[in-house]
This record gives sequence, structure tokens and C-alpha cells, in this order.
Amino acid sequence: MYYFLLAKRIVFVAIFILIFIFIISIYFVKLYFVRGSSMEPTLFNGDLVFVIKSTYLSLNYQLNDIVLVKKDNSEIVKRIVALPYDEVFVDENKVIINNSKIIYFKLLPSIPKPPVKKYHLGTVEYFILGDNLSVSIDSRFLGPVKISEITGKVIFRIWPLFRK
Repeated sequence: MYYFLLAKRIVFVAIFILIFIFIISIYFVKLYFVRGSSMEPTLFNGDLVFVIKSTYLSLNYQLNDIVLVKKDNSEIVKRIVALPYDEVFVDENKVIINNSKIIYFKLLPSIPKPPVKKYHLGTVEYFILGDNLSVSIDSRFLGPVKISEITGKVIFRIWPLFRK
């Protein structure tokens, strides 16, 4: 009889934990598999990352935060390189932020050059880039992203645990 009650209690606790995890995952967190090589060497294709959703939480986004962005019905992982009110100039082979920070890049021949353009970011706009600038499709091509398009902040990589 004792083992029956113990098993019943363990099943009850396990079900409670699963329901709790399910509710948390619906509203607050997300597991996301990185697709593509645009964030290498930080994140690789197939890496599993832990994302805190911004849906119900007010997240403060900082420079160099890695975020999950929903753009044109697809989700992409990129790094924030410019914040609201920043000035960004995109040239054929460089990005200049606030006339001081210069990020140089060289695109693969298969990727068209980004348009030469100057952006004055608004109160809810961010400029995002992939770490692997030679293959990344990011704000150089898509323009700034609005805070409403940022669905969450990548906190850490879950899998693989270790990388050589």
C-alpha cells in the first residue's frame, strides 16, 4: 500500500511539473533551433538556444544583445549593433554607427550588395547584424527592426553543451 501511495504522489508531482513547464513555455520562454550560418562563430546551424520572450515581459535591449526577430513571417537570430536614436550609414563594404564605430564586411559573390543608405533610428527601432557578415541577411538589407518585431532575447545556448 505504501508503494502505491508513493507512486501516486510521484505521478502527481511529475504531472504538476509538466503543467508548470508548459505554462512557462507558452508565456515566458522559448527554445529555438538556429538556422543558417549567419551568426557563426557565436551560434551555428542547429544550435539550440534559450530565449526569453518579450510578449509579456518588458525587456531592455542593449548593444550586443542577441535577439530573435520575426521579419516577413520568418524568425531570425541577430545581434543588436545600434539602438534607438542612433545614426547608421550602410555602404557597399562597411556600416558606420554614429560616425565613429565602423564595421567592415565582405559579401560572398552570391549575395547582392546592400543599398547605400543612411538611417536615423526612431524611438522603437534597432539595427541588427549577423556575426558572419559575409552571408548574413540583416538590417543592411531589411532595414531597421521595430521593437514589436523582436520576439525575444537569447540568453544562452543549450545545445551543444561544449564546442571545440
